[in-house]
Amino acid sequence: MLVFSLWVGIGASLGLWRLARSAQRQPAEWVNAGLFVLIFSLAGARLSFVLHNLAYFTTHLIEIPRMGLGGLTWPGAVLGALLALAVLVVRYRSPRTGRLSPGWLCDQLYPLLPTVAIGAWLGSWQAGSGYGALAPSGVWWAIPAAAEDGLLLLRWPVQPLAALSLLGFFALLELWVEPMRPAGRISCLALTGLLLHLLIFTGLVGDPSPYWNGLRLDTWMALVMLIAFLTSLFAYRLLARGKKRTWRRYSRG
Repeated sequence: MLVFSLWVGIGASLGLWRLARSAQRQPAEWVNAGLFVLIFSLAGARLSFVLHNLAYFTTHLIEIPRMGLGGLTWPGAVLGALLALAVLVVRYRSPRTGRLSPGWLCDQLYPLLPTVAIGAWLGSWQAGSGYGALAPSGVWWAIPAAAEDGLLLLRWPVQPLAALSLLGFFALLELWVEPMRPAGRISCLALTGLLLHLLIFTGLVGDPSPYWNGLRLDTWMALVMLIAFLTSLFAYRLLARGKKRTWRRYSRG
């Protein structure tokens, strides 16, 4: 767990550095907002693990805040980050329009996401979690990866492939999409890509996990989150278009 925390800490530090460099004004304030999101994400990751293992923690209450013992989940981290964004969106407003702009806020905090997500996969590789299935003997692409028992065995390179593919995705995204124009584009594409990535790679992971209807529970979570996000985004776009049409009719009248 200490190795995992180290890699996530490196990713978070690099993300805060990127956030400070990309801030158009008041970088210290945006770094504080980034720390707020990271704290909520960490708390959500721990809380979801505790709730999933509630029978154990009801008799071991003192271990709930002891994250060094291990026990974090990515769905809880994503939900915690979204909750933090919902809190922050009440405070921050777009400098151009003066109106509440969730897309603008998410774009401002986007630089946190790539390095934290990549660091989490690299940390999983070193900590012996999220590993792939055993590879056939004699293949050149297998990598030594540890499991919960600490044994190094040749496995499918799930964690490094996940980290490398995320690096390529975010690099192309930042080259292709002009930051902040239009508001919300880069952050929406980033979250959609991340959830699709999780949907694919959680299905390739070979560590123990509950299954439902032939799929891992975290794979189902990635699918549900992706559908919920795309549905809410579509509904938001329809609502925004409806408001624009109403305003145009009112202006003409």
